[in-house]
Amino acid sequence: MASIFLSYRRGPGASEAAGRLHDRLASRYGEQNVFMDVDKLRPGTDFVDAISRAIGSSTVVLAVIDPQWAVDASGRNRIAEAGDYVRLEIGNALQRGVTVIPVLVLGAEIPPRDQLPPDLQPLAARQAVVLSHERFSTDILPLEVALNDLLSAPKGPEAGETAIPRTVPPKRTSYPEPSKATTILVLAVLGLALCGILSPFAWSMGRKELKAVDAGRRDPSSRGIANVGRILGIIGTLLLLLGVATIVAALGVGATV
Repeated sequence: MASIFLSYRRGPGASEAAGRLHDRLASRYGEQNVFMDVDKLRPGTDFVDAISRAIGSSTVVLAVIDPQWAVDASGRNRIAEAGDYVRLEIGNALQRGVTVIPVLVLGAEIPPRDQLPPDLQPLAARQAVVLSHERFSTDILPLEVALNDLLSAPKGPEAGETAIPRTVPPKRTSYPEPSKATTILVLAVLGLALCGILSPFAWSMGRKELKAVDAGRRDPSSRGIANVGRILGIIGTLLLLLGVATIVAALGVGATV
């Protein structure tokens, strides 16, 4: 039986975010322990009963919330509708006392308590996890820590069930791309001290380095050095532009004399 139930809105953006989350969790805890798509239920299956059974066998429900989770683009308040499947999923979990963790994607926020139907109002007080596309690999780490604790906690001697073994993601020692953080810092320092034309390169390379780190392609331990180089590159670029503007202004004044 699944121990992680993924609740989300079907649609552009939200489905992709939920799919990425599912793939990450399935690789950590096993495909059989992550329930995602009620769409895959066999024809003729009672939808409400299937949700109830799936949530009843779950340890935690992840409520993936996107900007149109409650109100769609046309202004329709979907979450207030009695037959809304997302409301049924989360309401069932809250009623059963199953742990519900809001997962905010695409810049979404949890709706205020007074904008939620009564059965979902407790959700407004739950601590949420924010997942961004650019920083997914680092944003998800606190969620995995929480899931490790929840899934490895015994359910009681009378339950007769075996908890999923605690899974700690292995620490990475290699990355597909080499870090350029030191080069960025050297260019930034040289740009400030000797040759200002190097500063824009340090700024641009630093920005790309941070994106590569957040995407998991380069060693995150280099992030601090790269960020310092990027900031120094910005400062050097501004000073370079200021110097160029001063020279141009001086030449303009000289030409009018």
